[in-house]
Formats: sequence, C-alpha cells, structure tokens
Amino acid sequence: MLSNDVIITIAQAIIANANVLQSLVDHLPVETKEAVASVVTPAPAAQVVKPKKVEKVEPAPVVAAPLPVIEPVAAPVAAQMPPPPVFTQLAPAPAHVATSAPFSDPKGLLAYVIASYNALGAQKGAGIQQVLVANGYQNINDVQPDHYAALYAGIEALKA
Repeated sequence: MLSNDVIITIAQAIIANANVLQSLVDHLPVETKEAVASVVTPAPAAQVVKPKKVEKVEPAPVVAAPLPVIEPVAAPVAAQMPPPPVFTQLAPAPAHVATSAPFSDPKGLLAYVIASYNALGAQKGAGIQQVLVANGYQNINDVQPDHYAALYAGIEALKA
C-alpha cells in the first residue's frame, strides 16, 4: 500500500498534467477542436477528493527483481538488390529502315513507343531502353524532336 504522501504526489502530478493538456487543447484552432469533438467522447470529469488523515504506514521494503536474460538475436540479412542492367550500344539501323518518324510530338512518340513495346513483348521490348540510352536519353519524356527519327529507326531495328 502506498503512503499518503506518495498518493498526494501522484494526484498532484496527474492534475498538473491535466492542466497542461487542457492548456494545449485551449490553444488549438477552432476547426481542429470541432473535428476532434466529432469523433471523441470526453471522459467524465474526475473529482478530486482530499484524503482523510491517515496514520503513517511504513511501506514494505522494495526488493529488486532479477533482470530477465535476453538472448542475442542474429542481425537480419539485408536483401540483396539485383545487379543493374547492362546497356550495350546497338548497331546503326539497317538501310531499309525509314529515316523519318511517323510522329512529330511527345504524345505521338509516347503512343508509338507503347505500341511498339506491346508488339515486341516484354523481353524484346526491354531493348527500347537500350535504344534510348544509345541516343543519350534515360527517359522517353526527355527525347528532343530532332532525335525522333533516330529513336524511330532504332525501335524499328528491334522489330526486324
């Protein structure tokens, strides 16, 4: 059983914390208070009852419990990332491939590349990235109009 002094100290700490929390709530914007009030039901107010005079009771001696033994755990093995893709330079487009692209804007380019990827399939379609890199680009959205013909020729070479 706790002594009267300990109980009073705990009660005062709880009241002080409640006052701090109330002060924080009082400084919240009105919209926040309303939003919280719509989902939180306030707890009934606690009544503080002053304790009656109690004879001093000596607390029981405190005996430290032995600490639990914690077994070491092996560190988790980090997942290994696959190696980065290897890009190789493609040979120039064969002479029979057209030298002008059938598109003239980024939207047409993207539609052509998507259609080509679908036609080639995932495995051969991955070569489109190599064509981009060979033309100095990492992203299809960065291709400049003056490189449309070279990109078109490189993708058509994949289809051959």
